[in-house]
Amino acid sequence: MAGDSITAIDPTDLLGDWRLTRTLADRRTGLSGTVYGRLTLRCERDQIAWVEQGTLLWNGSRLSVSRSYRLLRAEQGWWLYFPDGRPFHAWILGQWVHHPCREDSYRGLITITAPDQWRTLWEIDGPDKAQRIITWLSRSRAFGREPESAADHRAG
Repeated sequence: MAGDSITAIDPTDLLGDWRLTRTLADRRTGLSGTVYGRLTLRCERDQIAWVEQGTLLWNGSRLSVSRSYRLLRAEQGWWLYFPDGRPFHAWILGQWVHHPCREDSYRGLITITAPDQWRTLWEIDGPDKAQRIITWLSRSRAFGREPESAADHRAG
């Protein structure tokens, strides 16, 4: 999986709006759902605000969902934090990261397949959860910044 990905990209290169499609599968109940929405990454002072908004289709229900994080640069690289300041995980491309949540274990993989496409994969296991969550992100041309090449052509 990691062999086909871009392994060195700074999160600031991902600023802008992204179309988000997330599939959620509960391995214990057999239920699954999909989130359709938007991820916005924007600079705020010395950090990157990560804001998701969308609609979850789950077991016949349609629910509005949102969440936010903060990406901060540290000595060892970038880290994603919850809104209350707790660390979530290191921003490491193409390598598994780990986040313990009570007795459950979250293993995640960030894969950037092209400058305008990336995904996250989470495998969650423990006494409370057995889930697989895959999020596909693609640059939203309608809302995000233009690719560098388009801006360069106009300037010249």
